[in-house]
Amino acid sequence: MIVKVIQHNNMTNSVNYLYSKMDNKPSITGSHDKYLSNLTAKSFLTQSNALKDTYGLEIGKELERNNNIKHLVVSFHNKDKERFDVVKDKIIEDLHKELGIDPEQHLANIFVHNDKEHPHIHVLFSRVGEGNSVFNDQKIGKRMGEFAKKMNKKYNLYHPEKNNSKITIDKKHLYKPTYKGDLMKLIDYATKEANGLQNFQDILRRHGVRTKINKDSEFIYMIPNVNIPSTEEVAYLIALAKRNTKTQSEFKFYLQKKGVFVKFQPGGKEKFSVKKVISWKEDQLPKACRLNMIYRNIRTKDHDPQYLEVRKILSEGIESCETLGQIKALLPGSDLKFQQSGSELYNITIEYQDMVISLHEVFTKEVTMDLSQHINDTWEIPVIYVPRRYNKDALEWERMQQYKSKKPKMIRFRI
Repeated sequence: MIVKVIQHNNMTNSVNYLYSKMDNKPSITGSHDKYLSNLTAKSFLTQSNALKDTYGLEIGKELERNNNIKHLVVSFHNKDKERFDVVKDKIIEDLHKELGIDPEQHLANIFVHNDKEHPHIHVLFSRVGEGNSVFNDQKIGKRMGEFAKKMNKKYNLYHPEKNNSKITIDKKHLYKPTYKGDLMKLIDYATKEANGLQNFQDILRRHGVRTKINKDSEFIYMIPNVNIPSTEEVAYLIALAKRNTKTQSEFKFYLQKKGVFVKFQPGGKEKFSVKKVISWKEDQLPKACRLNMIYRNIRTKDHDPQYLEVRKILSEGIESCETLGQIKALLPGSDLKFQQSGSELYNITIEYQDMVISLHEVFTKEVTMDLSQHINDTWEIPVIYVPRRYNKDALEWERMQQYKSKKPKMIRFRI
């Protein structure tokens, strides 16, 4: 047996989920005969909110609804399926004693699920109870782990030993950033700590930030939206918007400011949604957060001999290559990407292990394709190397042309 603690930023969904399962299939996902303080999800949410608000007024502090709703899952092993009905009531009583709550005063609602191979119990209750009694949820995860061990021993339940890997958080104060400033602090930390691009992404992931690279080779940073409105709040906002706006554009803009998005479908139907994730493209952040700058900061000549070795292989071997396929073969297992305009190739990058190498950093000539050969396989088309033109600072060059004097003047630059 194990006990899981379910806690997230939209606990209303957990409540609605449990009651909907009870209503749809009461024989296999129904409620416990003894513990059902509230017949509906609406009743539980209303009553738990009232208890929370009453206690909040007494202590002079507004409490979070998500933290007031507590949801535990007591999950049994497949091998204990036959013993489940015999011991479940005893374990529920032991659980209430361990939690230190009166099930009636704290709106305890218990749902017994037999819809999977392993039977399990969902325990739903309010942190604040009648008479302003408050459940202490400090170190609840550790406490429930110890409780499960005691129950396994007491009732001789099966519990396989597992070496659960723990998530390491390098800097707790950087964990799960909720706004742009904190995100940039985490990016700065990860850039300094990482020994490669993959390691950089791993550090962000450990701290609650997901990343991806889009088709334009741009970084996108994603964090969970901690301000997702509940279903009831969305319905309330929609009603307000319809009352206070006159046009579709006003209606759409009003809701968007509140975090609700609407699409108008054929026939006048409306489709509403909320953002579960907040994302930023790299061009919405300072330059230090962009992929090319991050890679440049991570990959320095001072501390990355492997990168230098790979650059050396490319720079020494590329001119002997007659096709793109041969360039790619210089680093077995690498991925070569490029953009093409006519016969010209540009933005050529080679991805090898956790490195992303721009070809122009290791090679001093431009690469073009000999399209006269009419070969279908791109990797087999011959390539031609030509001296690099002055295009690295094209904008600067144009600016110089605009402001140069009428008198001819030689401008010197290095190719």
